[in-house]
Amino acid sequence: MTYETKPRLLRLCFWNCNGYPWNAGFGIEEFIDDSDIALLVETWEHDTQRIQGLGNYNVHSLIWEKNPRQRRGQGGVACLIKKEIEKYVSIIKNDEHKCYIWLKIETPNDSPTFVVGCYIPHQDSNFYACLDKDQPFANLEDDIAYFKSKGEVIVFGDMNARTRSFQLDSQESFMPHISRMQEDMQMYSRSSSDEKDPDQFGKLLLQMCNSTGLLIANGVSLWPNTNGFTCRKHNGNSVIDYMLLSEGILDRIHKFSLGEWTPESDHRTLCIDLKCMHRFDCEKVIEDS
Repeated sequence: MTYETKPRLLRLCFWNCNGYPWNAGFGIEEFIDDSDIALLVETWEHDTQRIQGLGNYNVHSLIWEKNPRQRRGQGGVACLIKKEIEKYVSIIKNDEHKCYIWLKIETPNDSPTFVVGCYIPHQDSNFYACLDKDQPFANLEDDIAYFKSKGEVIVFGDMNARTRSFQLDSQESFMPHISRMQEDMQMYSRSSSDEKDPDQFGKLLLQMCNSTGLLIANGVSLWPNTNGFTCRKHNGNSVIDYMLLSEGILDRIHKFSLGEWTPESDHRTLCIDLKCMHRFDCEKVIEDS
């Protein structure tokens, strides 16, 4: 008898969880149930309130200072990695301002894949009191350029940026660094439920995509039903949660989907199944002839 082997699918999920463990409903356990790697933002953790009790996962968190006006924390980014794949996944960089975490996925027979989970505060946040809100993506852009020279890149993030249905090169007035022929972009054109024109951060995000050569995956026809709203507020819905990726990894994205709305967060989840050439034994047995 021989065992059938097949490529391994790694499931990566991203979610602005709107405060965990303050979130009393849909908890982390339900979110990560089928995830190999879970990226969380706006965790609202602080020194006495941490993500814990997840025995099958290693947890790595970046914690902001507690909001002095509220009992809970604010901001925050966390990464949860299933222990059975920890030999293939490592934390390689924390943002100095605690807005994102970089991971490296390296499996046999695959080029290195660099993944980042981001939270970029909205442009009116007091987070920018001592920082330049005219350059919210500057450090991230530098990192993307560096890691893209080493392998493939996937970016998940609540960017607080509206881009309508624009792709990196599709609106030249916003993007001075044209990196690709327009006719080559046709297959990556986007649709979007968010019809509002790009805001300030949206224009800067498009510029970052253009200068780094990353594609916005939301709403691309390769992945049906990913053009929906990702955030809903009392003043309207928007698309501000994104997956961006380098072109070289397109063939390894087996599936990309948006999760269902839950009452505990005003953001939807973004999940992908990433194909890895590393093969594992399956339970299915093939009888020798």
